[in-house]
Amino acid sequence: MSPKKLIITGLLVALAISILIYQLASGLNSRVAFARKELLGLEYIKPLVKFIEHTQRHRGIMNGYLSGEISLKNEAIAELKEIEETIRQIDLIDFRIGRHLDASIRWAELKAKWRRLQGDALNISQEESFNRHTEVIAGTVAIIYHVADTSNLALDPDLGSNHIKEIVVTHLPTLIECLGQMRAKSTGALASGRINEAGKMHLAILESKAIAALDGVSHHLSEAVDVAPGLSLKLGNLSKDIAETTADALGLVRGRILASMFDLTPLEFFNQISVPIRNGFKLHALSISALEEMLGSRIRRLTREMYFAVGAAMSGTGLLVYLGIWSYISVMNGIRRLELSSKELSEVNKKLEYDIIERMKVEERLIESEMLSRSILEGAGDGIITINGHGIIESFNPAASDIFNYSPDEVKGNGISMLFSEPGKDANGYLADYLAGEGKGISMLETVAVRKDGSVFPAELAASKIDIPMKSLYTIVLRDISERNRVTLMERHNRELKREVEERLRIEERLKKSLERERELNQMKSRFVSIVSHEFRTPLSIIASSTELIEKHRDRVSGEKFSVYIQRIKSSNSRMVELMDDVLMIGRYSEGKVEFNPAPLHLRKFCENLVESIQFQIKSGHIITFNGSNCPYGAVMDEKLLRQMLINLLNNAVKYSPDMHGVLLDVYGEGDEVLFIVSDKGIGIPEESIGHLFEPFHRAGNTGTIQGTGLGLAIVKNAVDAHKGKIEVKSLVGSGTVFKIRLQLKNAEVVENA
Repeated sequence: MSPKKLIITGLLVALAISILIYQLASGLNSRVAFARKELLGLEYIKPLVKFIEHTQRHRGIMNGYLSGEISLKNEAIAELKEIEETIRQIDLIDFRIGRHLDASIRWAELKAKWRRLQGDALNISQEESFNRHTEVIAGTVAIIYHVADTSNLALDPDLGSNHIKEIVVTHLPTLIECLGQMRAKSTGALASGRINEAGKMHLAILESKAIAALDGVSHHLSEAVDVAPGLSLKLGNLSKDIAETTADALGLVRGRILASMFDLTPLEFFNQISVPIRNGFKLHALSISALEEMLGSRIRRLTREMYFAVGAAMSGTGLLVYLGIWSYISVMNGIRRLELSSKELSEVNKKLEYDIIERMKVEERLIESEMLSRSILEGAGDGIITINGHGIIESFNPAASDIFNYSPDEVKGNGISMLFSEPGKDANGYLADYLAGEGKGISMLETVAVRKDGSVFPAELAASKIDIPMKSLYTIVLRDISERNRVTLMERHNRELKREVEERLRIEERLKKSLERERELNQMKSRFVSIVSHEFRTPLSIIASSTELIEKHRDRVSGEKFSVYIQRIKSSNSRMVELMDDVLMIGRYSEGKVEFNPAPLHLRKFCENLVESIQFQIKSGHIITFNGSNCPYGAVMDEKLLRQMLINLLNNAVKYSPDMHGVLLDVYGEGDEVLFIVSDKGIGIPEESIGHLFEPFHRAGNTGTIQGTGLGLAIVKNAVDAHKGKIEVKSLVGSGTVFKIRLQLKNAEVVENA
């Protein structure tokens, strides 16, 4: 290998190494910036958590105070002072870093909502106070979620810190809020000395959510300790305290409030149930501190690695400079060669362009010459007859001889009337008028001409006057149009045949579509029979086996087992009834028999009640979260169809999601429309099934053994169409699915009839 090649090879290797080191340093710098932005998010979240803590306490105190416990007034005033101090701290941090996290506008809106609540605090009912406090807390949690997203916390790449982030952002806030709502509801019940069944159901749902959130905290803490064992000393004891005190608090609610044993004062109960809440906020603060330490350690480690990479990159700078000079000279030489080649190509292109233009001109002249020749030839095929002012034939061209079968000598000196079938009419009549000076010529007159043998034929003629010295002549140009008329007749016949063919093709197309529709209906019928028989087989088998067990072992079946068998029969019967209801509903939709009855609706309460009802029926560990912070209060919709639509979407989200995974219903207004978004973290939908999702009896290929009929989404689509709305779906297999439905807030039919 020559020295020059060795030098070039070495320079290329050095360049590659320098580029790799530079990319490594850039990547490390990006990761450092990523972690620093996470620290900004934690700094913003910490005072928001304090705001939630004091707002929860104020909610509970005001619940008791507005229910009649006047002794809680001083507690409420003290809590307001704490809230004001926390707001001041958030304002300072928001002024400094809020715009970097896109949180300033959200915080300003939330603060304004709190100010309105603060002004109305003593003039509203206990229930409205609870709901408005809860909205403020939910809005604060939403800001925490938003900050976690914009500050990279949601995308933290480290396994240990990611588990701590889940505790800080998701599970601890959920646990604390559930306990806070239970504290507020129970304090109000003790102050008023009563609680209704709806309140008890709400407390039971909150208890279920609190247990699920506590399990999430324990799970993520255990996973984090596996990665970073030192976290066990910092967070383990407090996590156990939270589990124990939460169990005590839940037992207190069950033993006192749900059992209607109001033997504690509101303040005593408030203080006892506040213990796990305080422990929760302590664990939250310690978790944030631990997460900050982990991020700080990561930043220091990445910074050291980045300095090493930068040093290595600087070491290769000399080689890169030399290589850059050499590359510049080589590139410039190449550019000069390319410029010379470009000029040569440009000259060749100009010459080719000139040749093409000249060739086009020649082709145009050839076309004109061809058209002229064709015109002359076509003209020579017409008969040309010349007569004088008395109608006597003076000339007869060869084409006219061929047409009439007369030689020129046979017609010269005779009157023009010998060539037409009705003397005095048609051509003779027009010529007489022309010769008398009353006409200006004949242009394309159709008449009947006579050959020498007496046969007649249709002809087309034109006549004009030619003035020559001492004499006037008239030229008649005549054409036999027998063939043209025959062609015209054939064309008319062909058009009629074409219309008949087209009509037959249309009939065939309709028959084809009808057959295709019949084939689709047969396929749908087959799917219907297959799915319905499969779906009915399981509940019918359960009913049959349970009935057989009761009949065979009637004397030996205990009361508890008897109840179990009866419950199985009822559940299986309910499943068959639901299936038949879905089938009947699809049938009514296809026949156009489903009525659309929009009416005014309290949308937020409707969604809250619907989510609570579905949550109460769920036996797995799923939690359905309703985000209605921006949900419009009123709407005009068909409540029955809206209920079917949301129930099917939420039940599907639960059915196709693993246990302990959450489902989110997000409802918010957007102009004169309202958006319903149902999202889950389930098995997802294959891309090839997206286009067939809303077809009756269609099921995605990855549903496996999960029960289903394929009717739910067809019912959803018909309900959306009845509202003249739109539905979108986005899904990724293994990551979850999002359904977005857009409906009008006020239905046009109701507005027009109002």
